[in-house]
Amino acid sequence: MAMRIGAKVEIATGGDMGSHAFIPLTPMEGIECLWLNKYGKRYCNEAFGGPLLSGCAGARQPGDMAYIIWDSDWETVFFNQLAGHLAPKEWDEETAATIKTYMDNAAAAGEEGDDTSGKFLYCADTLDELCDWMGMEPAVKANALAAIEKWNAAHDAGADAEFGRDPETMWPIVNGPFYGYPCSKRVGGGSLVSTSGLLVTGEQQVQGQGFEPIKGLFATGNTSGGRFPMGYNGIMNGVSIGMALTLGYTLGEYLATADDINQYCTLGANNAEVKQSENGMAGPPMGGGEGGAPAGEGGAPA
Repeated sequence: MAMRIGAKVEIATGGDMGSHAFIPLTPMEGIECLWLNKYGKRYCNEAFGGPLLSGCAGARQPGDMAYIIWDSDWETVFFNQLAGHLAPKEWDEETAATIKTYMDNAAAAGEEGDDTSGKFLYCADTLDELCDWMGMEPAVKANALAAIEKWNAAHDAGADAEFGRDPETMWPIVNGPFYGYPCSKRVGGGSLVSTSGLLVTGEQQVQGQGFEPIKGLFATGNTSGGRFPMGYNGIMNGVSIGMALTLGYTLGEYLATADDINQYCTLGANNAEVKQSENGMAGPPMGGGEGGAPAGEGGAPA
């Protein structure tokens, strides 16, 4: 309805949440260990800004398959993952003990894998065996083993020449038993929040042509733009509802206390025009080229 009367909508990620990301959530949640695509190749910096950002690269990988691999030092990996959406909600010893049961059950299950966590997790004494148990074909396994070798070399060299990840967060995959989680790729967002909306001023008045405010029209919370222009992300829960509550409160305060809620629709209309210097660089003619309107003094559009 707002667009029908000339309101502008933010050009952003669209009406859903999730950044159109593939987020390979292991039994340890959004862990940033080694991620491999269906070919057994590493494809991104897994620790880039949390899984909602790094997951964008995975969403554009071919096929419906990915593999996540780590070694016996899983506690170091778990307790050092990025805080944020899709990371564990608790970082305590009780949570670690629960995850240990997943690891132990996977070790006991062998080739069949274990789904105590609700996801099939595999554990093997060798990487070669782990790849076989996860169902990799021979050429894919060869790529995976090469990717692991590169990963360890990047850590040892102190530089990730492939994707620029901080090598201190590239925990080596060297000591068995080794763990792997093969997962199907699910891409897309949900409908919990909107990630774009109507462009608004600082007073949350909806903007129209020339970004001028539209008289009597305000938008706040999920209807307003500028909230998640690059995708729904943040390092805390409640980032959307918190913003909606705050913006709703401040807009209510403005509407209740302003002498004229539409003051910015007319304010500045009688300001003096900006002088144009004859010594300035000529601007483009109106109309974008030959046949456009004549330029005024100093090359400014007439």
